[in-house]
Amino acid sequence: MRKQAEGGYRTLSQAIHLTIEMSVLTTVLAAITWFVSPRVHRRATWIGLAIKTALETAVVLTFYTALVIFWREQWTPEKGLSDSAAFMPVVGHINAEFFADFGWLTYLVVVVPFVSLLSGVLTSLFNFLQNQTQIQQNHTDASQ
Repeated sequence: MRKQAEGGYRTLSQAIHLTIEMSVLTTVLAAITWFVSPRVHRRATWIGLAIKTALETAVVLTFYTALVIFWREQWTPEKGLSDSAAFMPVVGHINAEFFADFGWLTYLVVVVPFVSLLSGVLTSLFNFLQNQTQIQQNHTDASQ
């Protein structure tokens, strides 16, 4: 996004604002797996949970990107929607600007793997720490 600002297409403030908006959207999508994966994979080891959560996050983000592209390909001006809404209702302006400036393929190649890896590691770490806390609490309760 810095290239957009340096090229004069956007101000640095606009580029940062758009990046934050897309980051929030990506985080909300990744959060789906943060809540679902530990419950679905209860018996998984910490490394297994990390791998499964990373893969599931990648699937969610890839599916979302494909949905945006599909929506855009189905849109026509005759449908009476704005240009931003052509990239999905409600968040279309974010998708339109971000995917047009940053590129959906770059999003899939750079952002999705990074976020997926981070999602897997952090979810697994949180689950591990939560289990350690429960073990300590059960040990304390048994001692009393």
